[in-house]
Amino acid sequence: MSKHKKHCPMTNDRTLQGSLRILLGLILSSAVFAFACAGSNQGDLRQQLIGTEWLLNDLAGTAVADGVRTTLKFGEEDRLTGQGGCNGYFGQIQWGESGVKIGPLGATRMACEGAPMEQEDLYFQVLEKASEISRDGDDLVITCTGYDAPLRFSQVSVSE
Repeated sequence: MSKHKKHCPMTNDRTLQGSLRILLGLILSSAVFAFACAGSNQGDLRQQLIGTEWLLNDLAGTAVADGVRTTLKFGEEDRLTGQGGCNGYFGQIQWGESGVKIGPLGATRMACEGAPMEQEDLYFQVLEKASEISRDGDDLVITCTGYDAPLRFSQVSVSE
């Protein structure tokens, strides 16, 4: 019998440590890449929305009132503007790693009665609870905390 033990190369402590370092490096690189891609998708959407205007089609599961036009326009420097149904409004959007925050909103103070004012009041309440913005086909979808259904918009064409 030989005095020297035969070692499998993978059981050598230095080789094992080196292999573990390589594996850990690959895992960390993959995680950083995945995080960067996820962040860039939100950043891409943020940039794509600048200058676009959207028409409300679904108010968190509530039908939009006939003849009441509620819009949302994304401007430079994370500014929002639009028509609430009765009044013009404005506000800020904050984009973060965990979602979005909209508000506070400000609006003109025209007096309206009935459906336009009711829709506007609900729209402002829901919009200020925004937590996520995404695209679903051609639609813009804003998920809002505390509501089962999202706000859903279609893009307004340049000629409208």
